Amino acid sequence: MLGERVLGEAGTIAVSFLGGFVSSASATAAAGSLTAHHGISARTAAICTVLASVASALVNLPILYRSAKQRETIRRLIGASSIMTAVGLVVLAAIILLTR
Repeated sequence: MLGERVLGEAGTIAVSFLGGFVSSASATAAAGSLTAHHGISARTAAICTVLASVASALVNLPILYRSAKQRETIRRLIGASSIMTAVGLVVLAAIILLTR
């Protein structure tokens, strides 16, 4: 993977995050494939998967907001998605710190 060759583990994670804006499923599959072929660790693949999912959720929120007819419902959805994203990132940070 280009990101890994150029920037190491951080590059792989960055590419997966950016890939999540387009397709979190593809970014996750790529991380899984790299893990299966011993290109990255399972820990790195897990980080890539979570961040790709976060990116995917973030990219969908503005689309939903613009197309929604019921603004209050969308505001609630954005609030709930934001809380879930924040909690996911906090848990991910804790896992990263605990598995060093």
